[in-house]
Amino acid sequence: MNRTFWNVYAHVYDQMATSIPYQEVQQLAEKCLEVRSGERVLDVGCGTGQFLRRLADRASGAQLHGMDAASGMLRIARKRVARSAMLCEADLEAGLPYEASSMDAIACMQVLYTARDPDQLLRELRRVLRPMGRLVLVNPHTPNPEAVPDEHFRRARERGYRMDDARLAIAFRVIVAMNRLIVREVRNKRYHFWSVEELSERMVSAGFAVRRVEPSVYGGTSALILATPM
Repeated sequence: MNRTFWNVYAHVYDQMATSIPYQEVQQLAEKCLEVRSGERVLDVGCGTGQFLRRLADRASGAQLHGMDAASGMLRIARKRVARSAMLCEADLEAGLPYEASSMDAIACMQVLYTARDPDQLLRELRRVLRPMGRLVLVNPHTPNPEAVPDEHFRRARERGYRMDDARLAIAFRVIVAMNRLIVREVRNKRYHFWSVEELSERMVSAGFAVRRVEPSVYGGTSALILATPM
């Protein structure tokens, strides 16, 4: 899947970010990272800057950095966090453009599965993270394109939310279609959905110690792992 795909995705990404499953993953990631004032934090594959905005609002004094390969995503992110984060357009396959042991905390959410060499990306995350740093990684394990919209609308009904947001419904239809293309890439073995056990093993092989595992997040499609360097 080339950058054009993700630049198109950028047009509906913020609608997906309003969903309940998305918000809950971000809340959990923020809690796990425990970002403190003065720390340097990197969001790898920062998309439109949703998580950086959350950190900027809640982690006063942190030095925030974000990188993404898609210029369309970053164009939106710059409007959202231009004053609170340093953003960088970079190809994940070329290595992370940061010095060794330069980050106190790293978020890498729904990105690893797209890497041509995911084990190399894990090693790069380990290289950039400081010895006492924290990594939160979210990666899919279940190919279900409809899971997040279905979960959102089910939970919204339970909470008594209005269900007449036509823009959100249209955006979700686009997202489901695009997620089906992602699943096709998984079946063609160009993208990587792993079990929690296999993902944990890969992280350990890259030099991480797994500290916490949430096996069913983001509509039950993904796992969240908190890890620290060995």
